[in-house]
Amino acid sequence: MKFESIISVLVCLLFISSFCSSLVFAQDYEEQNLSISVSSIGKLIDLSTPLNLSDLIPYKEYSSKIVVEWAIPENALRGLKGADDVVIFVALQTSNESSFISFKEGDQPVTGITTLLRCKITNGTCGEGSELRKEIEYSITINKLGENFNDAIKVRASLMPTEEFVKKISESIELNNSLKSLSDAVKVLNISDADRYIFNADLQKVQASLEDLDTETAKTKLMELNSTLETLTKKSNLLTNITEIEQELKAKTNLTKEEADLATEISQILVDARNAVEEPDFNKAELYISLARNKLDILNQMIIERGKMLPFCDKDMTYCLTLGLAIIIFVMALIMNLKKGEKIVILVFSALIIVLGILKLEHLFGNGVYTIFLIVEAIFIAILISMLLRRKKRVERGER
Repeated sequence: MKFESIISVLVCLLFISSFCSSLVFAQDYEEQNLSISVSSIGKLIDLSTPLNLSDLIPYKEYSSKIVVEWAIPENALRGLKGADDVVIFVALQTSNESSFISFKEGDQPVTGITTLLRCKITNGTCGEGSELRKEIEYSITINKLGENFNDAIKVRASLMPTEEFVKKISESIELNNSLKSLSDAVKVLNISDADRYIFNADLQKVQASLEDLDTETAKTKLMELNSTLETLTKKSNLLTNITEIEQELKAKTNLTKEEADLATEISQILVDARNAVEEPDFNKAELYISLARNKLDILNQMIIERGKMLPFCDKDMTYCLTLGLAIIIFVMALIMNLKKGEKIVILVFSALIIVLGILKLEHLFGNGVYTIFLIVEAIFIAILISMLLRRKKRVERGER
């Protein structure tokens, strides 16, 4: 019985499964086909030349140009995935080596030349920085009278670099590394904003040439920039030397009149040195810097010698006079019979000047503080002297 029951259950399950399957296959569904048709663009570039190629004089060079223009329609740019720009590689070649047509690369005539058209895509169109038109100059020279000449310029345009571009791409990468080295080198130089601006503008011109794979122009400009960098480096070194002397000179305060006069002379020499750097006359600038250093050494020696003679009075005459009077006033206040309040005020004031002078803390009060102190001291001296004179008169009257 158990076996029969199991068989019955299996049969029921099989029946239910078959029934469900038939229901599934019996369901209705819709199927459609979406047809997608695409077409390629017809051409990449348009070509034209403005020269009327007739009635040419033999042995004379005629110059004209080929205008290469972007021909890709704007709607072909929409929906491009992962592309910031589209580049067309254009190669122009004369038919043979003996052609009466030639191009120029730098100053040299060549039979072939390359250029690029570039579309920098912005919102589905060619935006800022795009180069959609190039003018390629070429020359024509015929060498016979009364004959017709026929030749052709082969122009190839491709969306992928052709063999003419492989070498230039490799050279462009190497030159770009040299360009980066120049850019890094000029950043650390001590030069004016104007010099930095001009140099960076020239760097951008080289970068533009490299983007166009115009390696010959880029090489020429890089050689010029290397020469300019050498000049700017020399200029930077001289300006750094001038700045160092100026800062050392600026740090010297409270000079005597003789020392101040020498410091003024050094400052003027440094002004002349800066002018010589800007001319530029680097030899003259070096002479001025050497002279300024020598005079600065003399100034330093004068300050050292003065410090040896007056250990606590190594500044100008006002400082020395103020410090000396403060000591005299302090001693007079101690030995004179003054009122308690007067004595305290005079002692505190004179002691303050003495402490400031010895510890060199006058900068806390600003420039000119010793002049003020000197005026106050003169008043105190006058008061003390008048008190001594009055006391002397009283004594003389008492003796009489």
